Amino acid sequence: MVKKLTIAQRYARADILGVVKELRTEPPGKDDAERKKLHKLLSQEKCPCGLLMWGALCGSLEVKQQIASNPALSMPVIEALMMDTESAPWYVFDILGRDDILSTLICDLYGSKSPYPDAATLDKFFYPNSLSPLEEHWKQFIPKQGYCETMQSELLRILWRFSNTLYRGFNYTLHYDDQMFIVLNNAVDSIPDISSFGRNVLRAFLRWSQIQQRSRETLLPSHGHDAPAPVVMILDVYWRKFPEAVPFDSKSIYGS
Repeated sequence: MVKKLTIAQRYARADILGVVKELRTEPPGKDDAERKKLHKLLSQEKCPCGLLMWGALCGSLEVKQQIASNPALSMPVIEALMMDTESAPWYVFDILGRDDILSTLICDLYGSKSPYPDAATLDKFFYPNSLSPLEEHWKQFIPKQGYCETMQSELLRILWRFSNTLYRGFNYTLHYDDQMFIVLNNAVDSIPDISSFGRNVLRAFLRWSQIQQRSRETLLPSHGHDAPAPVVMILDVYWRKFPEAVPFDSKSIYGS
């Protein structure tokens, strides 16, 4: 009698593309017992690369969360996970909990002259000591009323708005505040000289922040961070990439 192969044995092949194509046609985990085995395997270092890549590209949110918890993920699998902008906010903190991936992100966003060469956690980016001089410069261009004329100052105004929403009990206005996330995403899209991985991480942080602020509850894994915290990181990156004023057309986003 031929012994039935395990899931790991069936897909332990070097032909990753072939494995992904096969799994797309006939995915594993059709019953509860096999699904439990699959989820357990996805989080283990011994999990075949083809199976991980299939899950990163085609799996459910639950599958992708299991993959994100795997301590031995290769960079191609991580990049595939981060391409899913709706799922990535649920596991972006887990992925960046790895020192090597955080270092990769630092180099990507800041280049060889990173202001955070010894950063060990995301806290250094969400609450950077060096943000103050940049903030002092750009806040002088924020008018007492209305929108800013420079993108750098408008991003700071948005951060202040989000902080007031969180700490002073302001209501999140769906239409108005969502427009601010359009501005933030436009800023992320315009940042030069970063990889698709770095850009997708920033997008995931923004989506995470947006969901948290809309709900006023901790719906997603927060790892102790407040909703406006990722915006601080994006401001820091944007301000360093664009030291000169970038014109901001408020009417294109907010209307008259």
